[in-house]
Order: sequence, then structure tokens, then C-alpha cells
Amino acid sequence: MKQQLYSDLPAELQEADRTLESYGRWANRGGHGGGGCGSAERNYRPPQDDEDRQPRQPMMQPLEVERATKALQTLPMMTLLVIQWLYVDTGSLQAKMRKHNIQPRHMRERHLEGVRLFWRAWLGFAPITNSTIAIRSSVLENCAT
Repeated sequence: MKQQLYSDLPAELQEADRTLESYGRWANRGGHGGGGCGSAERNYRPPQDDEDRQPRQPMMQPLEVERATKALQTLPMMTLLVIQWLYVDTGSLQAKMRKHNIQPRHMRERHLEGVRLFWRAWLGFAPITNSTIAIRSSVLENCAT
């Protein structure tokens, strides 16, 4: 019998879950926007029947990726591993759990704890804007002189 590895997240953490899912999609694409086609020659073109196609979900913006990375760096190591397994590197979860001797109950606990800590850190970091970058670069230039 398979056990649930994800925690049931409360409503206030649903936005954090969506942010982590976006970060996972970004990380799995290697930070690149587009994916290649599925054929070996990369020449396959799907038929132009758009009725059954779904729009691709938008990629995370670079400034959001930086903010998410900073928020993830604040997590304890085992909690970070669990969050990475569940959102980024989702393959062979059972093998990873055996290697680190983590029970499904602990996965659910660390998932809930990790999302909560991630969201607290995410909200703690001010969103980075172009004006923030300009201020940072001017401060660095003044320090260099």
C-alpha cells in the first residue's frame, strides 16, 4: 500500500506550494524557458490542431528565482532535502527515503515544516526590483572607490 508523502497544506500555504512548484519547473528546465521537442531529431512538428492543447505555464522570473533560492537556503538541511525531493528532483522518492532512513510520516512533517519556513523566509525577503538592483550596484561602485 502506498502512503501519502505530501502533507495536506493549510489554505494559507497554498501560495507557497504554487511558488515551490514554479521553482521546481524552472529548475527542471535548467533555467531555460523553452523545452525541446520530443523526437530524437528535434524536427518533429505537432499537427496544428490547437483545440486540445493547453498553454504552457509561465516560467518563474529571474528575480523570483533568486528570492526563492534565498528562502530555500534558510531551511534546515533535512527539510531542504525533502522539499527538493518533492518539488525539484521528484524521481525515485522511495529510494531516497530508504537511503536517508526517512519514514513517510516524517516526509509529511518535514514537507509541512519546510513549506511553512520557506514561505516565512519568502515573505521576509523584499521583492527585488530593477530599482533595488540599481541601488545595489551604486552602493557597490561607491565601495569600490
